[in-house]
Amino acid sequence: MTNTELRNIGQPAQNSGIRQVQGNASDARTFFNNQVNPSTVKEVSPGVFVGQNSSGVTFTLKAKSSGLSNNVPTIDVNGVMELRKIKFTDVGLYGSLQASGYKVLSDAVMERILFSREVK
Repeated sequence: MTNTELRNIGQPAQNSGIRQVQGNASDARTFFNNQVNPSTVKEVSPGVFVGQNSSGVTFTLKAKSSGLSNNVPTIDVNGVMELRKIKFTDVGLYGSLQASGYKVLSDAVMERILFSREVK
């Protein structure tokens, strides 16, 4: 993928330099593997992998981001102007609300609300 394609992947997130794509941890891992040279990949801590592509761009795969970012799989990108992170989110009502900038409840609370509505 070219730097321009990376900069324009998915949809812009709330913060500049962050792109959001639909997907889960498996999708994030596949994307990471397709971007980096396999000989450069190292696991730097449990669930965190770093690798580089042939242009020297560094990709850091995190199975889960910080709790402030709703623990979604994230790839940090170093070496592409105007791109810092690619977040993989399962888009549904919950993800759509988040992408639109709404403050929403935690996953566990949302699941309880949705489940209670389905049961009634």
